[in-house]
Parts: sequence; C-alpha cells; structure tokens
Amino acid sequence: NDPARIENLQQQAEATERALWPHGTRLGGITGEAPTVVSLANALPDDGTLIAYTEGVAPDPARLLTAGDKPAPEDWYAFEIDRRGSPRLVRVGNIKALSAQIHAWYLDLRSPASDPERLRADGLAVRRTVFDPVVADRHPARLFVIPDGELYRVNFAALPGRKGYLIE
Repeated sequence: NDPARIENLQQQAEATERALWPHGTRLGGITGEAPTVVSLANALPDDGTLIAYTEGVAPDPARLLTAGDKPAPEDWYAFEIDRRGSPRLVRVGNIKALSAQIHAWYLDLRSPASDPERLRADGLAVRRTVFDPVVADRHPARLFVIPDGELYRVNFAALPGRKGYLIE
C-alpha cells in the first residue's frame, strides 16, 4: 500500500508500453494486417503475457439456430498467450452480469463515502471473476491487457491482491 512504490511500478509499466510501441508495425497494428499468434508471442518480453478480452457466443447449438439471425454476443472470453506461444482461450462469463458487477465496483471506487473493506471485497470478487481464471496458476512478471466493453473501467494493476494490489 506504499504510494511511492505503486507510482514507481506504474512508471515501469508505462515505460514498457513505450518500449513496445515502435514494434507495433511488426505486429501489423499500423498496416492493418492481423498479427499471427507467432508474431504476438515473439513481440512479448520473455517474462510477458498478453491477455485480450473479447465478446463471443458460447458453442451452444440451440443459440446458433435463431432463424437466420446472427447471435448476439453474451459472453466474454480471454485470449491469453505468453512468450512460449501456446495460446489459450478462456470463457470469463456473461457480459451483462460481469458488466453490472464491474460498474457497481467502479461507482463505489469513485465515491469518497465508500467503505474501504467493502471496496476491497468487491475488487477481489472482480479479480476472481475476470482475472484469476485467465492467468490460472501462472504468475507473469509483465502483463499486457487489452480490455473489452466495461472491462475498460478496470485498472487491472490496481485490483486487490493477496496482500496489496496486483501490481505489487
């Protein structure tokens, strides 16, 4: 909970983002070409992991048969890859339910009258739902997160950890 340490860690994270930025063209970000799994893995630092959240439709045949209509995304998924290049896709949960949970936590974060213990408990619940299943038993030193939807409100570095925050 040391503000100077958190500031230092945040500066390190921003420096890493700036160092990766020039390599964006190598990944196809500026050219408009979709990057390959191999190019994504090769662009990561040795101790880095990329997590990209996206909307999707669960592989339920009943939901796919909707009289020709394209099914609307109902679930969030996380694509995770590290330097070794073994991608994983993890279903995170229902978009509406998770969005409501995240939005409520976000509103409490913005309120000076919020109870710190409740904020921590709600933050832990968000972390356990949208982050823990994705990283599973891995402990990446550097994490690059591409959120989707309401997940843009989540500062993953500031999610509660076991003793402090994930960034610590």
